[in-house]
Amino acid sequence: MEPQPSRPYIPDASYGIPESQEGLLPWSYVTDKLAISRNYWVATTRPDGRPHAVPVWGVYYEGTLYFGGGDNPVGAEPGTESSGGGASGKRRRCGDH
Repeated sequence: MEPQPSRPYIPDASYGIPESQEGLLPWSYVTDKLAISRNYWVATTRPDGRPHAVPVWGVYYEGTLYFGGGDNPVGAEPGTESSGGGASGKRRRCGDH
C-alpha cells in the first residue's frame, strides 16, 4: 500500500500552504529518486531533543531502504549513544564524487 500524499499542518495561515491536493507528487516520484540514490540523510533527535542528521550510504531495493553504520556510524557525535560513547566522532564527505 502506497503512502497517501498530504500537506503539512501549519497552524499559521501566513505560510501560504494550499489546502488542495493539487501539485502533490505521486509516490512513484519518491521511489524513483530513492532507487537512483546512493547517499541518504538519517535524521534523529538526541536525548535532550536537539536534532541530529548524518549522511549514510544505502540501497533502496524492492520497496525497502537498507543502510548500515557499524559500531561507530559515520558522523556519530562523540559521547552520544550512537557513537558508543567514544572520545571522537568521524566525518566523511557525502557527495557522489
